[in-house]
Amino acid sequence: MKKQIILGSFLAFASMANAQVWTGPLNNTSTTYRLGNVGIGSSLAPVNNLYIQSVITNGGITVEQVGTGSSPGASALTLRNSTSSGRTWMLASTGLGNAQGSGNFDIVDFGVGSPGGTSLGAVSRLFIQGTTGDVGIGGVSNPNNARLFVTKNISPTNPITYWGVNASAQAVSPISPPGNGHSTIIGVQGSATGNTNQGFITGVYGKVQNGLQIVAGDFLATGTAAGGGGWPNYAVRAIINTNASSTTNYGVYASASGSSINWAGYFQGNVNINGAAYCTSAAWSSDKKLKKDIKPLLNGMDKIKLLKPSTYNFKTDEFKSLNLPSENQIGLIAQELEQVFPELVNEIP
Repeated sequence: MKKQIILGSFLAFASMANAQVWTGPLNNTSTTYRLGNVGIGSSLAPVNNLYIQSVITNGGITVEQVGTGSSPGASALTLRNSTSSGRTWMLASTGLGNAQGSGNFDIVDFGVGSPGGTSLGAVSRLFIQGTTGDVGIGGVSNPNNARLFVTKNISPTNPITYWGVNASAQAVSPISPPGNGHSTIIGVQGSATGNTNQGFITGVYGKVQNGLQIVAGDFLATGTAAGGGGWPNYAVRAIINTNASSTTNYGVYASASGSSINWAGYFQGNVNINGAAYCTSAAWSSDKKLKKDIKPLLNGMDKIKLLKPSTYNFKTDEFKSLNLPSENQIGLIAQELEQVFPELVNEIP
């Protein structure tokens, strides 16, 4: 009988080694080292170092922090790559003992080597605030209560462009033209919805401080435009349509101050206004130093007498897109003025 027990134990051990199956007491608290792949919940041979198969809802792996002290730390999963230039990352559910505060999710970069290494230390790369769901990239500070806040600390060494956020949308197939089931491509969209008691509502807000040249908003429209159907192209397009009867709507509002020269608007090119232009003052470049080939206008008064001032009304119904005034007008007819002073008349495309 004694020989049978020894033989049975040997066979059982050999069977365990061949199948690579390990079982132990449920209350085992000792450190266990096991060579080879480990499978949990599956009768198939595991193909990874650890393979877990679950058939229950929300099954998988749970790492629980049950610290009993006054400031327990995080419940964490560490991923370490010890090869050359490999990094150590930690996925953590933070606790009271963490600087980020309790109840948050943090992906922490410990740099090259083991946690606490000298290359970077612990740097938060992606942070989710547990109570609000706000997401931070590059930091945990969220002074503006943003749903997504991005921080990028740079030490420029080369004359290149550094982006805090770079969003791109690109068509990989032809897009139908407008009016025929067309598609719209938007790189960045900002939307804010409030009620009448919530003050200022801003869809997109940009702010810059300090620099050789400061540009709060920089827009560039380039490339090839099909131009089918006479559709115009815009670098910036602003439309406002509200039913706030007691306030004023501004399609574009700009102000400038603080410098020796301040321009609220600066345009290089012609300006086309479909509607009235209201201004408190106007100045036109008429300085003599800007001009050459200056000659007296011959028969100036005789030509002025040829002008025919008229009263008229615009065809507002026929040319609605021009936003012409509906009131009775006093002025000159362009075709009649052109016969006397052709230099004063331009044709608008």
